[in-house]
Amino acid sequence: MAIEPLDFLDSAKSCIMSGKEMDWRNASSRAYYAAYHQSARMANSLCRLHPRCNEKKGSHERLICHINYSGIDRLKVIARLLDQCKTRRVIADYEIDNNFNKGVAEMQCYEVDRIFKKISHIMADFEAKASKDGKI
Repeated sequence: MAIEPLDFLDSAKSCIMSGKEMDWRNASSRAYYAAYHQSARMANSLCRLHPRCNEKKGSHERLICHINYSGIDRLKVIARLLDQCKTRRVIADYEIDNNFNKGVAEMQCYEVDRIFKKISHIMADFEAKASKDGKI
């Protein structure tokens, strides 16, 4: 059974309800992957590959770079938010000797909700323009 990016976010929100740090860490990670997959779908539709983004970077950094250098100003905020969410995900997954609290997980889900809404508006605008121009 295939899943959708929103399924990751729903899972993250479920994890937040727990009183356990591990679940808050999982929430932060799952929320980030919701944003990553949703952003990747958007980038596949709207962004051209930028040669600057292929220099010794991992897939997550490349995605953020391609969105940032897409030439579409409205996407820069998506790149910035995704990068901030990635930073929180790295803290949740790798900085296990430091405390991780529920508020950070809640912030992660809030920011990912913002990313989803922004992408939805951007995609609707591009589809409307393409329809108007006869490209759909």
